[in-house]
Amino acid sequence: MNEGFLHKQQERTDSIKSKFISPENLRELCSGDEVLESLLEDVFSYSQRYVQDVWEMDALNARLKTGEISREVWKEEMDKEDLARTQLHNALIDSIGILSRNMGKRDIDNSWVKDFLGSDGKLARTSCGAYAFVVLFELLESAHEGK
Repeated sequence: MNEGFLHKQQERTDSIKSKFISPENLRELCSGDEVLESLLEDVFSYSQRYVQDVWEMDALNARLKTGEISREVWKEEMDKEDLARTQLHNALIDSIGILSRNMGKRDIDNSWVKDFLGSDGKLARTSCGAYAFVVLFELLESAHEGK
């Protein structure tokens, strides 16, 4: 991934990450339950893939801006990328909801999901998308620290 993109997203993520449960704390809540651990890995996987798609869209915009591609090529590629990103975003939202419901069924604290809800009481697209970046940066930090 482009370092400029990562730096820009890191700044945005730092300003909002305290709003959400940390991926590490979520991992601790799911620890010892194979189903929850698997569902959590789905959240992490969809998060990473979603961020990758957002980065690819950002890269397409940069290529258009520098004249590397025409507006027609950009539009065609952007339509494909946007569809893939939307599908991943939906899968991410679903995976967060499935994890939360399964935690609740097991009497494990799932109150953290309230921070993802919109005014309509449903999981908010913006919150789930933002959390994908929180997940990515925590995983990158852990890898950098050798955890």
